Formats: sequence, structure tokens, C-alpha cells
Amino acid sequence: MTSPLFQHLFSVFFSVALLSATTVTLGPKHERFSGHEDRSLGFKMSTPKKWNQVPIQNDERWIVGRYQSHKANHYTDKTSGWTYDHKPELTMIAFTGEGLETDVQLGNKDEGQTVSAKLRIENPYKDYPEYLKKTYYGGGWFIDQEEEKVIHDIPVTAYEIKVEKSASGGAKHITTWVYHLGHADVAVQFECLEVAYPKLKKEFQSRLKSFVAIERTEAKNASSIGLKEVINSANSAEERKALRLEIEKEQHEKALTNLPEDWSSEDTGRFLVLSHVKKKHAKDVTDQVGKMFDWL
Repeated sequence: MTSPLFQHLFSVFFSVALLSATTVTLGPKHERFSGHEDRSLGFKMSTPKKWNQVPIQNDERWIVGRYQSHKANHYTDKTSGWTYDHKPELTMIAFTGEGLETDVQLGNKDEGQTVSAKLRIENPYKDYPEYLKKTYYGGGWFIDQEEEKVIHDIPVTAYEIKVEKSASGGAKHITTWVYHLGHADVAVQFECLEVAYPKLKKEFQSRLKSFVAIERTEAKNASSIGLKEVINSANSAEERKALRLEIEKEQHEKALTNLPEDWSSEDTGRFLVLSHVKKKHAKDVTDQVGKMFDWL
């Protein structure tokens, strides 16, 4: 049996999302996008040119979009002499309000294989500062500026955040605007090296000002955005197995739903492999993962 600690470390080094079954994600995405549109939350905005869309991991709750610059900025530590690279990132986070809990039946009703469980859709963070406090590990940060404004008739809370204490790879600068849409808050966060911020500030501001509300024409289910948390109320080993397989199925569906264009997927039976590298390299990595699991 794989230990939780090993699963955590393994996911860090190989970008593996583990929940009953394994999803292996390989390689950076090279497909280029000029904008982001979300018809379930009801917004769209332009994104920096030549920035690459990044797949969202299954356990990244509340993340509705992520992009990364194709170009790295550099920071040289004056004490050690080491030079660090960092690619600016754009992350979009949704806060959808209070949670709810209801009874559900999982499994194949036609075959009589169902499991009683709890379906929980909840928001673990009350606002963006709390989200940052609980999820950011890049160093000690503080809010340098906070301002209320209105953009395209949308109330906005704008934050300028500095990451200085114990910042790995150099001090960072975070610019985040939280758009209050009524039915949800959407935080759009840009992060870059502090030394690179003066040159990137105009670009960030331009994209943030492009955010507009649009008609909500799509319903996004819980599986597709990671809002679903199933609390097992099964008692027997058979029921627990059925529940585990149902969760595994939904996690795979979520991974495929969030897969950017120009990525490939392959279900090997043991792993769901999501890749944007050469097939041979993907096979080599998957084989190595399989051998490690065999050893465990």
C-alpha cells in the first residue's frame, strides 16, 4: 500500500495526482491562447500573448484557469552567487459561497451496485487572503496595498502583495484583483519576480482591466471543477471498493475535462497518462512509475 507521505512526494516530482488511481501529467504545454472565457462563472478576459495554458491538477480546488509565461526572468542571489529562473504565472481562483451537503447514491443502479454516501460541495476559504494564507508556500508575504475600485461595472478589490521573507528563488510580487460578480468572487492573480515587476506591471494592469462579465450559459458540474468531496458512509469492504471506483472514475473525467488542447491522454489500465511530450518519453516515465509501484 502506498503511504500518504510517499504519494505527496511522488506527486511533487512527477506531477502525479493520486486518488485511488493515478493520473500522470507530463510536459509543458506549447499551445498559445490570447484569452480566457468561462461561461459557467460568467466572465472573460484577455491573457498575455505567448503565455501557455497549464493543466489543472485534480486536487487544485477552486482553480478555474492557469497560464504561464514562455519566458523566464532571472534573479541572482548576491550572497551565494546562485542565479534562479522564474516564469511569471497567471492563476484564476473562484470563490462560490457557502457549502451544502446532500445524500447521494453512487454506482450502477441497473446492476444493483450502489453505495450511500454524502455529496459535499463546499468552499474552504472565505476570501482571497485566507486562500493565500493556506495555500501559498513561496515565502513570507504581506499585503502592501489594498484598494476598492470598479471595472466595467464590477466591484473589484485590488491587492499588491510582496513576498520577501524566506522567499525561495528571490523576492516575488503578486498582483491580484478580486472581481465580485454577485454569484461568485473570481480572483485573478499574477505572480513574478520582484525585480521583473516594473517591466511587467503595465502588461498585468492591461489584462486585469480587460475582465468583463458575460452571460452564464453553461452549468459546470462538481466533478469538472473539483468541488466534489465524497464522505464515505459505506460499511463493508465491497461498498468501500465500489465507492473508491466511482471516485476514481470522476477524478479521471475531471482530468480529461480540464485537459488543454493539443495534449494527449492514454488510459493504460493502471494509469491515466496526460502528456505533451513524445510518446516514447511518456512511455518510459510511465514504465518507471509502474516499477516504483510494483516495488511498494
